[in-house]
Amino acid sequence: MLNDVRTLMVHLTALTDDWPAGVAARRDMAILLMGFAGANRRSELVALTVSDVTLHRTDGLHVRIRSSKTDQEAHGSVKALPFGRNPGTCPPCAFVRWRQLLQAWDTAKPGERRRAVMTVLRRQSDSSQHGGDGEGEQAQHCCRRPHLPEPADPDRALFPRVHATGGIGPDPMTLMR
Repeated sequence: MLNDVRTLMVHLTALTDDWPAGVAARRDMAILLMGFAGANRRSELVALTVSDVTLHRTDGLHVRIRSSKTDQEAHGSVKALPFGRNPGTCPPCAFVRWRQLLQAWDTAKPGERRRAVMTVLRRQSDSSQHGGDGEGEQAQHCCRRPHLPEPADPDRALFPRVHATGGIGPDPMTLMR
């Protein structure tokens, strides 16, 4: 099954340079890798907020699941998603890249959001092309020393919808105004 995930990641990575497909591709990569590594249900993933996921220096990601099909009383649990050997299939790397896009969208002025997100997409694309295979792959991990500022809205959905225009969130049409 990991080979299937790798195939999906290769296809999605090819889309990450373009607007608006790159925005949806980064979100989809994070959803797929986090869901696969944590064996999460769809309902658990869509219920996540930005504050539910934290980077951990040794474990990778700590994901707080507030409730699930098997936890009807909503006691909650924390799942650790480990670092991946390859940056293309590393759940913490996918999370960091997605959070960088969310941060750019959330902190930019409404008329400047596309430019801010495209800047992040280009930077991510440039950094992923450096390195190489074998030992060089280690340099491509963006989860080892991430620069993630405090989220603009910690209660925001971690995986909001991405509109066909590239807008992120409940009112993506603000891009068009």
